[in-house]
Amino acid sequence: MRLFLIFDNHGAEVADIVRGLKKNSHEVLYWVGAPNREVQNFPEIIFHHYKDARLGIAPQRVDSAKYEPPERELVRKLYHAESMVMMIMNKIFPDLPFEERKHLYYELLRYWHGVLTEFQPDAIIFPLTPHSNYNYLIYELGKLMGIKTIMFSDTWISDRTFIHSDLWDVGPKLREVMKANSGRQFTIDDLNPDVRSYYLKQKGQNINEARPWYFTLYRQQYSGFNMITHKLKILAKNIFSPDFFRVIYDFFANRLGSNVWKEYRQFQVRPDYQRKYVFVPLQYQPERSTTPHGDIYADLIFAIETIAAALPEGWIAYVKEHPVQWWRHGRAYSPFRYPGYYEKIARIPNVFLVPTELGSYELIEHSQAVATVTGTPGWEAVLRGKPAVMLGYYWYRDCPYVFTADDVDSCRRAFETIKNNFQVREPDVINFLKSFDEATIRCYVDDLLNTMKVKVTELTSEQRINNLIKSVVSELHAQ
Repeated sequence: MRLFLIFDNHGAEVADIVRGLKKNSHEVLYWVGAPNREVQNFPEIIFHHYKDARLGIAPQRVDSAKYEPPERELVRKLYHAESMVMMIMNKIFPDLPFEERKHLYYELLRYWHGVLTEFQPDAIIFPLTPHSNYNYLIYELGKLMGIKTIMFSDTWISDRTFIHSDLWDVGPKLREVMKANSGRQFTIDDLNPDVRSYYLKQKGQNINEARPWYFTLYRQQYSGFNMITHKLKILAKNIFSPDFFRVIYDFFANRLGSNVWKEYRQFQVRPDYQRKYVFVPLQYQPERSTTPHGDIYADLIFAIETIAAALPEGWIAYVKEHPVQWWRHGRAYSPFRYPGYYEKIARIPNVFLVPTELGSYELIEHSQAVATVTGTPGWEAVLRGKPAVMLGYYWYRDCPYVFTADDVDSCRRAFETIKNNFQVREPDVINFLKSFDEATIRCYVDDLLNTMKVKVTELTSEQRINNLIKSVVSELHAQ
């Protein structure tokens, strides 16, 4: 089969994937990635620098001038994609004016529609669910043009990963296994060691062991001496820049003037655990957990309004900011947390902001349920015996104790069911984990970047890549 590899900022490690696919009689036509020494070994493949791809700059070997602007009908068919790409651009081009974003979108559409039409690939392969401006558009175009798409979704459970073809549906294989396992009862001992270890940590008393590894990593990077070092590096980088004094000014302005931290603290309240409440954790943004996986609920305030409108009488919602949001972005306002953002949340009836210092596990424990767009808190709630309501698309969406919702009415129905003495049964959770165990592959794809400072997997790089190739080849031949 003729393949496109859209591997964004992955570098030389992709060459082993190319070789593995060639051994299985597949031809790679196009490779988007980071510049690397291996590219020269594949002169037959068109290589496209991922930064150029984001900017709409064509590689030298492609004559993009021959591609005509997209027709009105094509633009209309991709209105949803356009909306999503415009949001994704907040991450890459936060200061780009709307009209300039709009034109860049049309340029991307012109180029990628032209490339896919000219080269006619049989399949497009992504390492993760596409969440950059250009690769998300490639995905939507591929679906529209009937081209097979393949991608991976990591789960933060060991190195367990789903391989799937639809960005909005991670679970076909999981549902298939769940159906085959229906009527059977499993125990913890039936789980593979890595999944069993994860489960026992989540059920244990050591909170630090239960937290996702990335939380610990970011806390170390953006606190204490490491934070001071980080700020000094920024200062050193700009010391000979014309923007040096602006950087200094912005630093003190963000500390002395208005900022997200001060605004949040102005509206936060201490939670009353005697009240019946739904815990609503905010997602870190920008990230694929909300864009694209949150779909329309990438607007978290809109999601909270939907949840609040569906609350049973007498219930309230406690909302807590994701601590990584401030660790990584600092206290300055941004397109993701703009002036008045937290005030808008605090003004929603029956909604209250609670201090970020409070532990999420503590808030889960005293809640009636957790409502989330995506992310790990909903799954952590289920593991701790609490039901979850999910408004987006995430890998544990098919868990029997996760209520999926896409509007006020479906949220209301979920809360009414939960209100009527709904109970999470641990044996059912173990059964779900057993099906998860069988439906996932051992392949932490993002670790191919080799940038993480923690050990996510016990597998070697060669083992991970071989597992990836094996699963892709199997998926290519699946109906």
